[in-house]
Amino acid sequence: MKKIASVILLAFLIPLIFSCSSGEDESLAVAKAFWQALEDQDIEKARSYATKETAASLKPNDNEEDKDVDIVFGEVTFEDGKSIVETTMRASDDETSMDIPLKTVLVKEEGEWKVDVNLTMMSMFGGAMGAMMDAMKEGFEEMGKAMADEMKSSFEGMSNSNDDD
Repeated sequence: MKKIASVILLAFLIPLIFSCSSGEDESLAVAKAFWQALEDQDIEKARSYATKETAASLKPNDNEEDKDVDIVFGEVTFEDGKSIVETTMRASDDETSMDIPLKTVLVKEEGEWKVDVNLTMMSMFGGAMGAMMDAMKEGFEEMGKAMADEMKSSFEGMSNSNDDD
């Protein structure tokens, strides 16, 4: 009897396990394809991965900068019918680099995962602000150290000149 109960339990659990990982795989694949299309500057293809409601907010990027942008994908979670893919944009040029954390937000539309461009872009602004604040903090720390070193040198110079008197 226990054997039959175990088989029945497995029969219910296996599809459940595969359906969860399948949803994760599907939404991650859509997120990757969306960002690849944007990187390739193929707006029409990117729009095909976006929800009907938000696809029009994608505009061609006329800004040809010398920045390399890498997209790194992290954990996939599900919340309130949405798939949320932790995403990091790593932008760099010859002199600087910056990581901008964001969330690629996907929703089901006609049975398929689609990127909600508006929610994704809103998460990017928060990530960009955080990255800017971190960069400013680092700049102020370096400036503070430089000022402290300069003041120390000045005081040592004054101390040495007083010793000569």
